[in-house]
Amino acid sequence: MGKLWAKKQLNFQPMLCPGCGFVYTPKYGDPESNIPSYTNFADIEDWRCPICDGSKDAFIPYIPTMEITAKDDMTEKTEEQHAPLAQ
Repeated sequence: MGKLWAKKQLNFQPMLCPGCGFVYTPKYGDPESNIPSYTNFADIEDWRCPICDGSKDAFIPYIPTMEITAKDDMTEKTEEQHAPLAQ
């Protein structure tokens, strides 16, 4: 029989400090605090936000959003903007 390997499930969910906006990303860890890359947030002990010293318990899941605006498309164009290029 072959060996059974227990795989540790990695949670690559970035975590956001609501106090200052710092995002902990498991892929990069926190080298300044000796936390190696690919360290799950849940596995970090006795750690605080490196920016504002906020508690690890205050961090929330970071879900990036993209703001889409159509500001340029909704503004009226002037005659000058519609005029053909001078030749």
